[in-house]
Amino acid sequence: MIPYPYDITLDKGSTYILEFYLLDDDNITPIYLTGTNSTKVYSCRMQMRRSYLSETKLIDLDTTPTVDQFIEDYIEFSEENDGLIQIRISATTTNTLPPGKHFYDIELEDDDGVVYKLLKGRVEVLGEITQ
Repeated sequence: MIPYPYDITLDKGSTYILEFYLLDDDNITPIYLTGTNSTKVYSCRMQMRRSYLSETKLIDLDTTPTVDQFIEDYIEFSEENDGLIQIRISATTTNTLPPGKHFYDIELEDDDGVVYKLLKGRVEVLGEITQ
């Protein structure tokens, strides 16, 4: 799977939602991420950093959130089993992000430990006027 380059613009202090579908090579059949049709168990993660070399994560989400993650921030697979992945970053979290251009990627990992990079690109965080 070749990662799809996709740049994101988000407003500091606003909720951001990204939805996308994973489809098989025919671009019609969904990749089953959950349920009885799924032949594997998948997890998904997203990280955002100021640069590729930065060790500090501005965003760190996955499908198994930890206690320190906001409940409003998540990655989830659709219960419809249609290949839909939804990523939600709360206004509380975007408010902590420094304005500017940053980098992110989103990865999918199967239960065999095979990692697929799905999306990658730049994130431009725009400053907030109304506070």
